[in-house]
Amino acid sequence: MDYHNQKRAEVGIGSVAWSPQIARYAQQRADTIARTKRFAHLPLGGNPYGENLAQGGSSGGTPGFTVIDACSGWYAEKVLMPPDARLMTRGLFNRGVGHYTQMVWKDTTEIGAGIARYEKGGFTWTVVVCCYNPPGNVMGREIW
Repeated sequence: MDYHNQKRAEVGIGSVAWSPQIARYAQQRADTIARTKRFAHLPLGGNPYGENLAQGGSSGGTPGFTVIDACSGWYAEKVLMPPDARLMTRGLFNRGVGHYTQMVWKDTTEIGAGIARYEKGGFTWTVVVCCYNPPGNVMGREIW
């Protein structure tokens, strides 16, 4: 949450609060991804929240991927943002900025996250799920 709030402050928007309810949902999503070993978003309309997913693998059974690694990856999309972009459009979203814009979406007020690990292909995979309420990336709406 602190990482998100630092990045939100960079664009001049308010902080998000931690929601235990959203965190439970995000943890269930992370657990499901780990159990099924299927790293994917739910179909459109299948999630009541906005969602960022990330995963990373390490060998030797050590969890080398962290929540901060996930957040840093989402934030890295900022370099793809045109300097004058203020409204979410399909073209902007298709540039690959959706994780970043979800992090800094001005209308989002609360978040929750979950983390889970699983073994696949000789790697220990760590999956991070962060959920946002209200969801961001609404076409035609202001990002910040």
